[in-house]
Amino acid sequence: MPASTRTCSGALRGGGGNFGAVVSFTYRLHPVNLVLAGPISYPPERAAEALRLYHQVASTAPDSLTTAASVARGADGQPAVSVVVCWSGPVDEGERVLRPLREFGPPIDDAVGLIPYRELQSMPDAGYPPDRLHYWKASFLADLPGEAIDAMLRFAATAPSPHTGIGLQQITGAASRIAATATAFAHRARHYDFLILSQWDDHSDSPANIRWTRELFDAMSPHFHGVYVNNLGEEGSNRVQDAYGVNYDRLASVKATYDPDNLFRLNQNIQPAGAREQDGLS
Repeated sequence: MPASTRTCSGALRGGGGNFGAVVSFTYRLHPVNLVLAGPISYPPERAAEALRLYHQVASTAPDSLTTAASVARGADGQPAVSVVVCWSGPVDEGERVLRPLREFGPPIDDAVGLIPYRELQSMPDAGYPPDRLHYWKASFLADLPGEAIDAMLRFAATAPSPHTGIGLQQITGAASRIAATATAFAHRARHYDFLILSQWDDHSDSPANIRWTRELFDAMSPHFHGVYVNNLGEEGSNRVQDAYGVNYDRLASVKATYDPDNLFRLNQNIQPAGAREQDGLS
């Protein structure tokens, strides 16, 4: 493959709309029917321990296990922790891998079972009904130290809205074992997509919910390393650079070569190398 073709390929795979418009996709599908999956909820008084156990399991789990943890303000005002799991391998092995999560607490609810994969995909839908107001922020977490756990639980207990949640989406598997510079997407490691998913009903509550979200984000910022570009809003050029990490300068050079006038700019924009960057809002 010519060097120029390799360079373009490395920009297109993860560079989003900065380098072109996709007109078709070719997928290689893998059949998935039943999976061992569902949510597990833990006693509020053991929330910190549950997150530590979750981190231990998620950090060492085989590729067949994917997980997502969430923290929210419970009906009693205490932070509540739950974990949704999906095991796509042999069931008996999955039962063994999931045993620590299903025995700890013990859980106040365990709905893990063999279900169709499509049913798992639709589980969160009811929690995001139409017409609610939203303000979300996100970044990657490489680790889950005690300071981060304490901040999540402290803020969850004071969330202005009962509909708001804090999420940890596990990123693992083959995608985590590719070299950071192999594609435009640089964050190739086992880590979490940390999500603050604030939502509320009344416009008059917007200032309090936005302020709370920003304060939690600032409290967690010492633990961040990069961000998924699709999770960005109008957050400025520095955050775009965080999304592409070690690849940003290379991608800016590709942009200068193939799109020096920055035609593809209505996106989380990679400025052509040498162009003056314009910052945005947070």
